[in-house]
Amino acid sequence: MKIRANESFKSIRILNGYSIQGLAKAMNVNASVVFNIEKGKYLRPATAKKACEALEEPFNRLFIIEE
Repeated sequence: MKIRANESFKSIRILNGYSIQGLAKAMNVNASVVFNIEKGKYLRPATAKKACEALEEPFNRLFIIEE
């Protein structure tokens, strides 16, 4: 199982008023993590959970699961 951001992740981040650095701070991760998420890199479930919590969005609105 692999998790990656869907195409609307960046738009949702912006609509929520976050810069890459701001979202990274809210998630308690390095800004490069958010940058990589937006570039379509795979991420760990724990990182996806942090993003969902910070953006107050459900998992299926932000991410897709690939087999």
